[in-house]
Amino acid sequence: MRYFLRLGTLGFGGPVRALRTDGTGAGAGEALVSSEEMLESIAVCQSLPEPLAIQVGIFISYLRGGFWGAWAGGWAFILPNFILVPRSGALYVRLGGCRR
Repeated sequence: MRYFLRLGTLGFGGPVRALRTDGTGAGAGEALVSSEEMLESIAVCQSLPEPLAIQVGIFISYLRGGFWGAWAGGWAFILPNFILVPRSGALYVRLGGCRR
């Protein structure tokens, strides 16, 4: 969960890019998923109608932790953006970047 929280906060390109196809995105050679699991995750998630990066992150969390792992991994990936985007918008308006 900590990995997806960091990825949601600092990552660009989401889990698909960060995990790479060899599954070694967690750092120091720690593989979250095998190459086969990663390719299957991408294939399954490409058939679903939502952003691919979030789906792959949730699916990998499901593979590792079941339902509650998927729930925690999904929130850890989404929550930082849910907090940062409105704050960035408010700061933009406050600093005069948006003229009414």
